[in-house]
Amino acid sequence: MILNTISNDRGRKLKITQNGNDIISQILYIDGEFDLKTSSNFNSLWKASSNNLLNIVSSSFSFGGKSLPSGQFAMQGVQVWESTEPLEFTISAHLYMNDDAFSDVVAPAMALVNLSLPTKSKSIIGKDGKINIGTYTINLTTLIPPGPNIEAILQANGSATDDKKFGSLESVKSKGVFTVKIADYVTIPNVIIKGVDAQFSKILDEKGYPIECELSFEFRTLEIATTDMLDNILESMRKPSIDDNTQVQ
Repeated sequence: MILNTISNDRGRKLKITQNGNDIISQILYIDGEFDLKTSSNFNSLWKASSNNLLNIVSSSFSFGGKSLPSGQFAMQGVQVWESTEPLEFTISAHLYMNDDAFSDVVAPAMALVNLSLPTKSKSIIGKDGKINIGTYTINLTTLIPPGPNIEAILQANGSATDDKKFGSLESVKSKGVFTVKIADYVTIPNVIIKGVDAQFSKILDEKGYPIECELSFEFRTLEIATTDMLDNILESMRKPSIDDNTQVQ
């Protein structure tokens, strides 16, 4: 029997990349389970308000053992598909100190937390992002949102874009979308980072920095979940990458 044995160290890694580049160089070690969630919304076949008079008459009289119609029909309550939510998944991972707690733990943890937050930017309106009203000067600070902009959406859908058209204005730049690789068995592309919680260790190094951090990630796909999306994820699970850490017995 041929058995592919994956080492524990390799199997516990979480990687977040963008355009093929790692967001951080440090290793994220996965903790616990990987939770995947799908959700669809359903609603009545058609909506009709109740007629109070007909309801009263229907409940009060009958002819030949048969009641009068109430104006409401069982068929209108049949549930039909209305919408589907994006695929959501959560996972926790740890950063550990190797040589320096600040560069190994604190700095990369804060960089990951920043991925779900907007960034302040000067408005393109006015001079240097400022307008004068009488004797007052107002700073027009705008927010660059997290997640995708138009360029990222087009690229995620396989459309070619001209970087010059989108890269000249700071106000249209955003953090974009990411690819998440969980351990070495599943890869999910075009992902938005919905939230990141960081819990730093109470144990500090000699410089006063925490030596460990637990990060809880909330991910969501750019598009709504479909059977095709899950099929693609399943296909990525069927083709694990094989490296030197894999032993064939």
